[in-house]
Amino acid sequence: MLFIVESRARFWEDLARQINSRDCRAFCGSVRRVAPTLEALRRLDPCLALLDISTLPLRNGLELIKNLRARNRMMKLLVMSTRDEPAYSARVLRLGADGYILHDEASPEIVRAMCDLLNGYLYLSDRVMTSACPAPATN
Repeated sequence: MLFIVESRARFWEDLARQINSRDCRAFCGSVRRVAPTLEALRRLDPCLALLDISTLPLRNGLELIKNLRARNRMMKLLVMSTRDEPAYSARVLRLGADGYILHDEASPEIVRAMCDLLNGYLYLSDRVMTSACPAPATN
């Protein structure tokens, strides 16, 4: 089971449709506070949670990742954010996220990231990876 925490209803409805078309079960949630998310995830115990932390205050988003990881080491956490700075994505991963994707990625890329996590890989958005590891200069 997948759990989506995303404030844009149209976005998560489209994403849920894509996931469900692949014979997956998805529960979609929309919350703006940490407490309802923690309760829903505790009750449902999904194998993967997609967390849009860009709608939460900075501290709450990071605290949510830390709390979820402390409660459940097995659940995969894919974090979505508007911030493309490598230092921020590294911080999110250190707190326990399994993947980091930018908020403006297309739905197929988000589904690919979810599949990567469910197959045991870490995921980092290409744009974040590119800015963290720029191409070597050529002479």
